[in-house]
Amino acid sequence: MLDALLLPLSGPLWPREALRPYSKTQPLLVVVVGLLVATVASAAWLIPFMLATIQTSGVPVEEGLAWRIVVLNIGAFAPVGALASATVMAGLLWTFPVFGGFETEWRTCFLIAAVTQGVEIFRRLLVAIVLWARELTGAPGSAVEVRTGFDAVLALAGDLPDVVMLVGRHFGPFEVWSVAIATAGLMVLQRLPLRTAAITASVTVVVIQGTVALFELLVR
Repeated sequence: MLDALLLPLSGPLWPREALRPYSKTQPLLVVVVGLLVATVASAAWLIPFMLATIQTSGVPVEEGLAWRIVVLNIGAFAPVGALASATVMAGLLWTFPVFGGFETEWRTCFLIAAVTQGVEIFRRLLVAIVLWARELTGAPGSAVEVRTGFDAVLALAGDLPDVVMLVGRHFGPFEVWSVAIATAGLMVLQRLPLRTAAITASVTVVVIQGTVALFELLVR
């Protein structure tokens, strides 16, 4: 029970060992609860910086309203977003292998997606650590911005087209990590060959991140 509850945290660190016990049974409800609790807990570390973002937005917002916005983001938008992302990823992991002649189970794909979503928890924790380190040490830099994609490296190259920086923002080490976890999950739980699992995981992450990047580009 406890192992399944912590699977969104243990799975990203050692996916093969963590997922192997669930090759026959998938306690989805327990894993989802663990994902939602960990998501809310990791987002809570960002409360002061969310408030700072609202206060520096240029729009006058009362302190009480600012707190309600933050609570809504942490208690509703963050967990619902994690669940929605896992659902979309599960659908893609379930669909793409069909083109290679392989069959997959949606329930198992959802378990893999929920575990892969744990990467976002670690991303959020990294952001929180960097922001708190800046706050405590007075280090220079934006008070609320931390680059976690390849845009952090691209920024060193000087002025680059906005579209390049946009793509770099949505692809980075954490996306590579997600591909690795999803690949391991498909191999362990769905018995897919390495090549098929890697292609499926890669295409899934590219489609998800590419769609988000395209939407952001269109609404600018």
